[in-house]
Order: sequence, then C-alpha cells, then structure tokens
Amino acid sequence: MTKDTRITVGQNVRTIREEQRITVSDAADAVGVHRSWWNYLENGAVNFTIDKLDAVARFLKVAVLDLLDEETVYAQSGRSKAKRRKAS
Repeated sequence: MTKDTRITVGQNVRTIREEQRITVSDAADAVGVHRSWWNYLENGAVNFTIDKLDAVARFLKVAVLDLLDEETVYAQSGRSKAKRRKAS
C-alpha cells in the first residue's frame, strides 16, 4: 500500500467522521481499535487490513470504495460532484 493511498483513506475517514459529528473516541470504540490507531489512520500513518477498512466503512455507513477514492474527499467538501456509493 502506498503512502498516497493511506493519506487518501485517512482524509476520507476524517471528513466523513466529522460530517457525522462522531468523535475519534466513539469511532475507535465502535470499531474496536485504540484511539491512537484511529488518529494514525486519519493521518495516513498506519497500514490497515481490508477487514479493518471494512469495519471502518461499515461504522461510517459508506462503501469501502468511498474510503479509497480520491474524489470522495472533494465530493464531501463540495468541490466536486462525485457521489458516494451505497454502503452494502
């Protein structure tokens, strides 16, 4: 996994979490990770498994692909017309 991928995922996770007004502590608890791991995730500083990424996506009620998509960051900030995929 490249650093660019980790940064994209982290930006998407942070943007979606903040939009939903969820604290880092609440998100970490719900997914079963430590708060510091969640912070590392949002800062693009941690490698993650597909299973962990799936758990994060399910908690945030988005598709895993939305977390991986560079355009998702822009869509959520209003800078693009890209749409989120329906979470399964």
